[in-house]
Amino acid sequence: MIPEFGYPYVVTEVDDLMWAIGFFEGEGCLGAFKQGAGEKRAVKLIIVHTDLDVLERFHRIAQCGYIQSRKPKRNGLVHGAKAQWEWDLTRQQDIDVLLTRMMPYLGQRRKERAQEIFDYIHRDRSQLLATS
Repeated sequence: MIPEFGYPYVVTEVDDLMWAIGFFEGEGCLGAFKQGAGEKRAVKLIIVHTDLDVLERFHRIAQCGYIQSRKPKRNGLVHGAKAQWEWDLTRQQDIDVLLTRMMPYLGQRRKERAQEIFDYIHRDRSQLLATS
């Protein structure tokens, strides 16, 4: 029972998914990031956060990607910075599935960026298939 509501409430899979989408909308980043010195790019979804438990919850709901510690940036703190963790997703099949689940609920700007990522992934795949 959640005392502030005064009645029992069970968090459902839909509730979790909606929470995860909102979390990604506010904290996540998606793009095709330059890889090395050439023109090759890696499609990636990322969330950097200082609360490991929050990232672990997102990871549990997303059921893909991985979490690693990240060297914190100082950000002007006198005695060091807070620990940071990063959730990464680079496997294109998982990116397809996750973005497809999230797309209807994303804001316009994120939705447009997600569409660019879909287009990039599928264009890249078709180019790979054409050269095979």
